[in-house]
Amino acid sequence: CWTEQIAATNGVAMALRHRRTMTVTGADHYYALLSRFTCTATPIFDHDDQPIGAINVSAFDRGDMRDRSFAEHILRMATSR
Repeated sequence: CWTEQIAATNGVAMALRHRRTMTVTGADHYYALLSRFTCTATPIFDHDDQPIGAINVSAFDRGDMRDRSFAEHILRMATSR
């Protein structure tokens, strides 16, 4: 179950729901304990363009937009393969 309330995976749930790369940072997390982290997730699609999973990168949130951009770029590259 990929819901923030159960698994604290808001980035994964949002990426699967919106079918695109999503990043959740700081206070946007459901759990206050995760407010020091950033979570970027990209959905993976099967041959019929149906979502079958997601790749996620979580890291300490330094407040640097370059970190977010780099994570999003790497995940898009990985899932496009």
